[in-house]
This record gives sequence, C-alpha cells and structure tokens, in this order.
Amino acid sequence: NLTNLQDNTVLAIGFDKTQNIWLGLDNGVSYVTPYTPYTLLFNTPQTSIGTGYTSLLSNGRLYLGTNQGLFYTQFPFISSPLPVEKTPVGGIAGQIWALSNVGGTVLCAADKGAYIIRGAQASQINGLDGTWTFCELKKHPGYILASDYQGFVILKRQGDGYAFYCRPKGFNESSGNVIEDSDGTLWVSNWQEGVYHFALASDLRSARVLETFNKNNCLVMNENNNVTKIDGKVYISCVDGLYRYDKVTRKVVLDKKMSHVFNTFGIALKIEQTPRGDLWATKQMFMAFARKQANGTWKADSVTYFCVGRQLQIGLGTTGMISPTQTVFNCNTGFMLIDTNTKQSKVTNKLIISSIVTAGSDEKLVYAYNYGTDNEPVTLSHSERDIRINYVLPEYREEKDVIYSVYMEGYDKEWSNFNFNSYKDYKLGHGTYVFHVKAKNLVTGKTEETQIEIDVDPAWYESWYSIILYLIMLGLVIRYSMKLMQKRAERELVRVKNENEQKMTMIKNEQLETELKHRSCELADSTMNLVHKNDILQQLDGKMNDLSESVRREDPKAKITKAISDIRHEIQASMNDEGNWDKFEENFNLVYDNFMQVLRERYPNLNKTDLKLCAYLRMGLSSKEMVSLLNISVRSIETARYRLRKKLNINAGENLTDFLQQMGKKD
Repeated sequence: NLTNLQDNTVLAIGFDKTQNIWLGLDNGVSYVTPYTPYTLLFNTPQTSIGTGYTSLLSNGRLYLGTNQGLFYTQFPFISSPLPVEKTPVGGIAGQIWALSNVGGTVLCAADKGAYIIRGAQASQINGLDGTWTFCELKKHPGYILASDYQGFVILKRQGDGYAFYCRPKGFNESSGNVIEDSDGTLWVSNWQEGVYHFALASDLRSARVLETFNKNNCLVMNENNNVTKIDGKVYISCVDGLYRYDKVTRKVVLDKKMSHVFNTFGIALKIEQTPRGDLWATKQMFMAFARKQANGTWKADSVTYFCVGRQLQIGLGTTGMISPTQTVFNCNTGFMLIDTNTKQSKVTNKLIISSIVTAGSDEKLVYAYNYGTDNEPVTLSHSERDIRINYVLPEYREEKDVIYSVYMEGYDKEWSNFNFNSYKDYKLGHGTYVFHVKAKNLVTGKTEETQIEIDVDPAWYESWYSIILYLIMLGLVIRYSMKLMQKRAERELVRVKNENEQKMTMIKNEQLETELKHRSCELADSTMNLVHKNDILQQLDGKMNDLSESVRREDPKAKITKAISDIRHEIQASMNDEGNWDKFEENFNLVYDNFMQVLRERYPNLNKTDLKLCAYLRMGLSSKEMVSLLNISVRSIETARYRLRKKLNINAGENLTDFLQQMGKKD
C-alpha cells in the first residue's frame, strides 16, 4: 500500500530511468520509490503514534513503544491498499522506554514501572519505580537486573513471568545503558559521571564497584559515554573512538582499528550489532551501517542512510532487531523499518545547469538547458552581468538529499563549501569566466560535476574606442600638466633666485656693517690711544725738562734720583692702565660677538689675567706679542697658559688656541 498520497485518484502513471513511479493525481503529482531500503511507520499526521523509543517482534506482533503508550501491529505487514493499522496494548499508558524478550517473556520498561506483556495486555510488576531497561543475567539463570528511577532491582522468574526479588546494596545507579560481560560482571554508563564496572554477589543481594572509568581514568570526558558489546566483547564508545577493556591491566584502551570503522568523532556513537554480526552506528544527524566481511572486519557505508540520520530519535530507548537484515529505528515521529538487503537502482540523474537569469525586478532568461546537448557558452551584455545561475541534480527519494559546491573560474578564489542551495548569484565584470558546479548525492554517495563558459561584453566606456579616446585625453592632460608644471618650475626658479639675491645682499650688508663697525672701533681705539700717548709724552717731556734743569743746576743727587724714579713709575702705570683694558674688552666683544661675556658665564673662576690671555689667544697673537702686552716674561706666559688649560678642563693633546677659536665660532 502507498501512504502520504494527496488523494487516492490516480489519473496517470509512469516510470523514470531510476525505476521509481510518478503518479498523476487529482490533487497534484506524487513520487513513489518502491526500492528504497527504508519504510516509514506511523509517521504521518493521520497515523502518528508519537515519538518512537523502542520496538520488539514477538509471536507475529511488532510492538512499538512511544511517548504516547505501547502499540502493536501484525508483522510481516499484510499487502493491502489500506494503511497499516496499530492497536494499543491494554493495561499500560504513557511513556515507554524499552522492550525486552527474556526466555519468551516480553518485558516493558515504562515511566510508571515495569510490565509483563502477554499478547495485547500488560500486567505490572510490583515493587519497581519508573523503569529504564532490563538486562538478563546469564550467569544467574532465572534472574534479571532492572534499572529503575531509584537504582538497580533484581527480578526473579516465577512461572511465565517475573517478580521483585531484591535491591542490591553497595552500589546503586540509575541508567538505561546496562550490559553483562562474558564473565558475569556488569557495565553501566552514567550520562554525567562516566562508566562503572561492577559485580553482583552470588546471592545477588549486594554489589561492588570494580573500576570507574572517567576523565580521571582512561576516558576523555565523563558525559554521554555508551557501553556496547561487539562479538561478545565490551566496548565503551566515547567522543574520540571505541575503548576496549583489558582484563589483564584492568584498564580500557583505545581500539584504533574499531574506532576507524565508522571514522567519525566528536560525539560518542551508539553502536548496536545485528543478529548476523553487522553494525549500526547512530548519533545526532548521523547514521551508518557496517557490513561484516568474511575476514571478520567491517566495511562501513555512511552514505546510503545519511538522510535518515536527521529523522532519528537518538536520546533514549532501544533499537528493534526483528530479523538478521531488518531493523526498526526510533524516529521523532513514529518509526522507520530498514532492510539492508534492499537493492537500490544504480542509475542516477545528470547534474545540469538549468538556467541563467538576470537579477533584479526585470528578470530575464539568458540561458536555458537544452536536454541532450552540452552546455553551450553564454554571452551577456554589460547590462546583464548581474545574474543568478540555477543548477540541479534531480533526486526525489529524500528531501535535501543533494548538496552542491560551486567555483567561478576568473572570479572565485576556491570552491565553496557544500550546501543545499541550488543557485548562485554573481555580479561579473567584463571578461570570460567558467562556472563549475559539483553535486554530491547523499543517497547514492556519487559526486558529479559540470561547467559552462560565460562571456560578459564590456560597457561602452570599456570598449577599445573608449580606451583609445581615454589614452588621447590622458596624453593631452599629461601634456597640459607638464606645461603647467614647467611654468610653475620657472616661476619657482625666479622666486628662489630673487630670494637668494636678497639673502646675498643682506649678508653683504651685514658683513659691510660688521666690517664698518670693526673699522670704526679700530679708528676710535687708535685715536684714543694716540691722545692718551700724547698726554703721557707731554707729561714725560715736562718732567724730563725739569730733570734736565736739575742736572744743569747740579741739584742734589737724591733729588735727581727721585725724579728719575717718578718718571719710571708713571711709565709703569701707563703700561698697566686698567682703563685701557676696559676699552679693549668693550671693542673686543663688539668684534667677536660677546666672546668675553660668554667666557665669563661658562668659566666664572677665570681672573682678569686669564681673560686677557684668552682674548689674545682668540686673536691669534704669539707668546712674544703677549709678553709685551702683559708686561711679563715668556716663562710666565707658559705658566699662565698651563693654568688656563686646567681651568678650562682641556684634555691633553687638545690645542688651547683652537679650543678658544672654535668656542667663539659656535657661540
């Protein structure tokens, strides 16, 4: 029978090359896929039974546990045009967590306790709170370990059912993930605290923890680890792979070989083994199947069931293995039956670039795919360069079952990430581009690629005629600019020349003024010296006349000697006249830019003799000339120079005259 049809009036029927059926109905078109490996159960609004959590096949009844109760339907399904019917199991309601068949007895774990299911009726087992799951104790025949909201409970077989036996003391966990190891010990995963390995006492009334595995002991993290059995061996599924228990070291070690069967990490996988040894692996948005090979290894297929993964209810519950090849999975709305023996058609549709249209309000079709031909190059005008490229790989078996990646050669730097968009917008400049698109079919796992060449004509202002015109205009602008720059340069040259001439005139005037000032000072100084010398000579002439009269009169020797001594004293006084020095210093500062003032400020410990010596050295006078001016001996001159070097802190080897002359130039 077909479900999900818009109506039951079929007006036309046809088959495509993938052997799927197209139906023309009164109310639209339906697409039928008779060869898909999975069938949806009770997941339409008309048949919904809630979110699936567990399933179990027993005595021709397929029991289905949901958040709305426990239901059953006949299995195998009867071929009928009517939808498959479901029947609620009496005596039980509300959330169902797990179903188990232990020794022919069907047990049901529910939010309101534990139940025994007999046909279409449920009877509750007293003494249990809301129950997560059951685990048959094969090392203790006739007993079952149940996990309820309070912890662990031991059930004992009574006739065709089970009854409460005891609650083991010493270790009490609450979990829906409990398995028994081959040696009778048990493993339980706590969603927050890691994985416990524990053992029950022989009388089952107490339990003790053997090891705890968490992020402090072997595992990467505490949360959301799963315990499972593969080929009779216990494994812990973690975010980084599968860990296997080593009974010698009593540690769990990462099994790299098993971890790479499905080769997906980041979230712990929920792995379950089918009756014939194959493996199912599920996690959020992921589902894969690994078929067991003759050599004992597994070959994984993560493509065929990729689209199914996003429909699964992954959190709690159990998976129903109803045959070696048929498995019932829990979905967010109902259930899904998967048959791994279903052969799918290997014929696939072709990836095509269906159309290219201009973007904007005035949409215009500039390219449409012509079936049976290759993609011919497309030429666009400048006004058509803003485009949307549509492409598609027809696949009708699942929604969002094809993902695409694109690359515009000459525009994009690299391929885009795969996504579900079947179009791409571009705003191109003039030139030649090659558009590439890849499509990955998530149902078949195949990837196809196609391409199309797109030429965009230049705008009128980008044509060769426009470019030649631009070059001519550019040449004229450059020529005008060069002339303008030449005129500016000539004006600047004249301005600089005039400024230089003005500066030279000012410098010459300053030099003439300085020289005139110097000459005036020299003239004034010479005049004053001449007047002063004439005064002294006149005085000396008078005294010499008096001395001559004294000699002629033959005055006493003592009087003559005194007259001679007075004349010599006046000569000495004239040579040491401080007034002459003050006048000299004033003129010296005028000529040498306040040299004496600067010298006094820098070296306040210099006396008048030192200052005179510095002035004469600045003028470049020799020692012999300074002897006459200072009225001291050559030896005294050398001594004075030595003392002056120390006061000026001049290093050995540095010339005193050069030092003073350089200081005068800097200041």
